[in-house]
Amino acid sequence: MRRREFLLLACAAAQAQTSRSDLGFVAYVQRDGLWVRDLPDGAPRQLFGSAVENPRFSPSGEWIAYDGGVIRARGGPALKLPKGEAVWLPNRDVLAIATDGGVALFDAPNWTTPRLTRKDAGGALFSPDGSQFVYEAEVEKGKGPGGEPMRDGQLRRERVAGGSPETLVSQYLMGFEPFVWTRDSRFILYWKDPDFSVSVQADGLELFRVPAGGGKGQGLGVGSLVHRDLLALAPTGNLLAITTGGGRETWTGKRIAVLNLDNLSRRYLTGSDVVAIAPAWSPDGKQIAYSAAKDAGQIGGGPEAQTVLARRRIWAVNTAGPRAPRQLTSDRRYRDEEPLWSADGQHILFCRMDTAGGASLWLMGATGDHPVPVSGPLALKGPAFPDTWFGFYGYIDWRTTFDWHRPTG
Repeated sequence: MRRREFLLLACAAAQAQTSRSDLGFVAYVQRDGLWVRDLPDGAPRQLFGSAVENPRFSPSGEWIAYDGGVIRARGGPALKLPKGEAVWLPNRDVLAIATDGGVALFDAPNWTTPRLTRKDAGGALFSPDGSQFVYEAEVEKGKGPGGEPMRDGQLRRERVAGGSPETLVSQYLMGFEPFVWTRDSRFILYWKDPDFSVSVQADGLELFRVPAGGGKGQGLGVGSLVHRDLLALAPTGNLLAITTGGGRETWTGKRIAVLNLDNLSRRYLTGSDVVAIAPAWSPDGKQIAYSAAKDAGQIGGGPEAQTVLARRRIWAVNTAGPRAPRQLTSDRRYRDEEPLWSADGQHILFCRMDTAGGASLWLMGATGDHPVPVSGPLALKGPAFPDTWFGFYGYIDWRTTFDWHRPTG
């Protein structure tokens, strides 16, 4: 082989390797434990053999937190932590864990003593720069006629470095569920839950916003189910993609809309004859991928609902200009949901369920080409029902089973 040809082949191989590493790696939970895999075609590696929930990569990608512990992403001993909802700071390997006793912050690499604890906090939502967080709190106001607790719901803001919390909004018998800070850090979006009602929340709540520096809360004129993967901020600008529509049944009355968070104007990207959920922005903000099927109307559960849900496929639509949706998947053996874009915009990771209820991760090109399996059977757990295909009225919380660390540059 000539030296020039050898150098060209070596460069091509190096470029191919760079392309592979640009896809990052995934962590996923199978019935036999927690696994990781470099995309697109790295060998699966088991980190440990105990089934866990909610794997989440740290910002550096060095750690994976899960419900009750943390472990190095490339292997090592698992370290126990308090069991509860775990959220990473956006730009540091610092972990906030919410339990019934409040929220505590733990630092890498020792994970021993928390350096900040809020006993009355109901979870933590961090600002884009990681310097502040907001949380829900409740203030007891005595007992009602039947002995039930009477209370004020509050949304509070505090600095990670410490200091006194500031109450942003407060209302009698009203719960506040924080959702996200806007990318410009000006506003915090949240849901309002009348009378702290789990039943009311299950049918969807209206979205509100409050200035991060304090001020009056404002309704956004749109509501959604309270599942975070059914809404997504645009990668740039001040736009929010949202799965709109009331009612807990996800097989009817759900559309994808884009809300302008500056002027609160709204436009729909999908028609009323289609149920579309789980929008995901492409990295350049020019496309949105989602899961969709024909609207089934008012049906009950059982085999009829299972048949309807099995028709879900991955679609994509342009966010500006012509907006004719494009179907990306078409394999009738699977129900397709939860699309996510690679950092380079050339691939989509998504979830599949076969007719027997077996769930797995798949990777395909951004135009739907060459879908390949990434994981074995995922360890799905239905939140309220034993039928994994049903989930909660057709909603499956896929993110309890996997996470994707995507390099951004």
